[in-house]
Amino acid sequence: MNKLLTLSALLVLLTFASCSDKRTVGNTKRTDSTHVKEYITKISLQEPDRALAIIDTMEMNKEALPYELNYLRFAIYVNGFSDMKMAEYYGKQVLKDSVELKKDVKCHFTILNTLADIANQNSQYAQSIKYAKEAYDLAKRNNVKEYEVSATEALALSLIKLGDDEKGFKLFAEGKDEILKSLDQDVDFRKVNNAYSFVGNYMESLITTKRYDEAGRLIPDLLNITKKMEAVDDVIDGAVEYRQLHTYGLLMKYYDKTGNTKESEKYLALIQKSQLAGTNFVEALVSEHYLNVGDVKRLAEMTASIRENAVANNDTLSEFFVGYVLEYEKYISKARGNYREAFEKAEVISNVNDSIAKRN
Repeated sequence: MNKLLTLSALLVLLTFASCSDKRTVGNTKRTDSTHVKEYITKISLQEPDRALAIIDTMEMNKEALPYELNYLRFAIYVNGFSDMKMAEYYGKQVLKDSVELKKDVKCHFTILNTLADIANQNSQYAQSIKYAKEAYDLAKRNNVKEYEVSATEALALSLIKLGDDEKGFKLFAEGKDEILKSLDQDVDFRKVNNAYSFVGNYMESLITTKRYDEAGRLIPDLLNITKKMEAVDDVIDGAVEYRQLHTYGLLMKYYDKTGNTKESEKYLALIQKSQLAGTNFVEALVSEHYLNVGDVKRLAEMTASIRENAVANNDTLSEFFVGYVLEYEKYISKARGNYREAFEKAEVISNVNDSIAKRN
């Protein structure tokens, strides 16, 4: 099944800070919009609609350059909406403004690296490798070692997906020590989040390829990075709790796969006690657990709950709905021997995917 809330997707979700630290001049009053962009970034996870409204106002008042506004929209669609189609659109719009963009290495790198992640999630591995190499070359030219290592993450993920495990895991192994070393220096949200992304995707890939012993050895590093994130100040609202939950979800998956029921249920309990309990994010994590352990009854209950919430929020034409409702309903029907029902659900999935593609 194609999951939206895999580690890769959520790691893209939280990576953004303000694209530029320089003063942005738009109208004749010479408005300084730096603080506004920082505020937009801060609320992008929990209040994306409000963030977009502020960006529209900034555009109307000419308070920022076009490429900066498109960058912020790009961030919002990744952070708050997990809408990778719209994120990809605005990311490419930013790349078109190459003159201004090339003056801002941080922004340029983030666009390229995130587009590489998005392409990887969409199974466009050749495109992902292209963007990742461009990001790596940019970091190399500007002598930013941290960015170099970060760029190899998407490259490693795509190589593993293409079946070249040896090269992919070699890149992960070589980069891990370097990116953890950066945390021994001044730690900010960007650094600790990059480290979390790198180590988390490394572990996720090892679990997916059933290299459980190697995955288990990364657990102390992942927990240490999660703890460091709690200590940083410049953080997006809600980011720490999302990261904690994601760590719990990844550990729960690891213990599900290795048959350690006691540890798995410990992390399940922590997830269910979260302040975010009842949200799509948490219910998706829990439903994946029930899928991994083969608990069809509880999976059906959770899927019904997610469907109810989706219908109430008019969110039945989305990749999330396909992945966490329709796909699971098809799986449940097959598990219960209702093959005709499963076939009918497969046809519904095909039709909904077609509708999503047309809308995008």
